[in-house]
Amino acid sequence: MLTVSAALVCGGTMHRAPPTRFLGFITLWSVLIYYPVARWSWDSDGWSNKLGVMDFAGGTPVHIVSGTTV
Repeated sequence: MLTVSAALVCGGTMHRAPPTRFLGFITLWSVLIYYPVARWSWDSDGWSNKLGVMDFAGGTPVHIVSGTTV
């Protein structure tokens, strides 16, 4: 799922950047944005789980971060 989210974000914002910026952005974005949101969504103490959201396919963090980052 991470590669799909990163591709959506980079394709929408960094389409003319050199590859080194692309990799640096993916690394920082993954650590600072994607992983915390995925934990909030999938962890038993996460807000999404506490609200009763059922994420069978694992797409909730992908949609959240892809939509809000761009």
